Amino acid sequence: MSSSTNPPKKRLKSVFSSTPEPSPDSAPHHRLVAHVKPVTTLRAGMTATSGLGLFASPAGLSAGSSLASISASFVMSVPRSAQSPVGVAVSSILSPPPPGEFVLWLDMAKGRREHLHPCHPYLASLPDEMADVPSWSPSERLGLKGTNLGKGSDDSSAELEEMIARYLPPLLNATGEYRGMFEGLRGGDGIRWAKACYRSRRFPGSLLQKTGEGKYGSAKDGILLPFLDIMNHRMGAKMTWEAIDEGGLITFVAGEDVAPNSEVFNNYGGKANEELMMCYGFAIQNNAEDCYRLKLVVGGGEDGPTDLGTFDIYRADTNGRHEQFPRELWKALASLYVEEEEGVEGEEGGDDEQLEIGIEEVELLLATLTSRLRPFDATREADEVAEKGELGETHKESAIAMYRCGQGDVLRQSVRTLEGYRQNEVYNE
Repeated sequence: MSSSTNPPKKRLKSVFSSTPEPSPDSAPHHRLVAHVKPVTTLRAGMTATSGLGLFASPAGLSAGSSLASISASFVMSVPRSAQSPVGVAVSSILSPPPPGEFVLWLDMAKGRREHLHPCHPYLASLPDEMADVPSWSPSERLGLKGTNLGKGSDDSSAELEEMIARYLPPLLNATGEYRGMFEGLRGGDGIRWAKACYRSRRFPGSLLQKTGEGKYGSAKDGILLPFLDIMNHRMGAKMTWEAIDEGGLITFVAGEDVAPNSEVFNNYGGKANEELMMCYGFAIQNNAEDCYRLKLVVGGGEDGPTDLGTFDIYRADTNGRHEQFPRELWKALASLYVEEEEGVEGEEGGDDEQLEIGIEEVELLLATLTSRLRPFDATREADEVAEKGELGETHKESAIAMYRCGQGDVLRQSVRTLEGYRQNEVYNE
């Protein structure tokens, strides 16, 4: 991670192991020494592919050992930003106030610029360019045109631009004691940067609620944990997050042994490539958690189109982690073919009750998914080459190809399953 400031390295060694030396890019994080419980088990350094990361010391790490703890009083959150000078000013200037997360983004953007902000060392250490897809340029997102991710990123960008257009001008035009307070945010780039950082680095707000600083935590919003958020993701990595009321600490604990000098990974959890791309800007080849998000709108009769809802369709090979087709999808489709007073057979029972699926539902879903598959089939060969990144593709081009391959795989498997239903006339789920 880049930064314009590099504190003396001698201040770093009380937190990180001194062999090997932390990279210059990691130096700003050492200014957090007063807020991170001193440990000698970790060092910060540059990875081969993911930028800044955390590494085990030459002694390695054993399962159950504490990696580092951060004071809950230094965590950034929506409630804390609402009570900050930024939050107080915003509530005085804007009525009704903007969403809480927007106030947090304002606080982050100002804190990055202002050296007296309590979180300035952390915010100043974060990268200038963000990886999440909504932060990409239109030309970089071109390969996502017509996909769910493309629409989602466009909608996310449009929503943020609408908030900036609505809330920033009154803040810039404030008079009295708040005159000029938000001048450094003119143009909105700092707010765009803050939203991207927040989305890619947030942890569950429930962690803060379990500490003595619980009043500053919100279960529905994320929190930012300086230093601890350096860890990169690896599917299946065993890592425990702990909130300790005594002393108000949030601690990370290794769930497995880590070899000497090896990178220490966090685990973002099982996420489909669409979510990974949307928040973090990377994809996983052959991601077992991939799904296709089907927004199903049918008909166009007297009452107009019917929105049946949005349903996640998964790969066929998830080893029982997910239903390939959710029961709610079959129930929604069945509702199109029964009179209202009849109801849908099986809808009163629980998940274990057998659900009768008719040929009409199968045919409708098959036709829909076959249509959705065609664009991915058209680029399949090129995508399978590009996802390997062997022909000079950029990281973003390869990630788009991985996403497209994953979407095509899910749809292709779903079509095969439905064709099997139709051929065998088996419609019981």
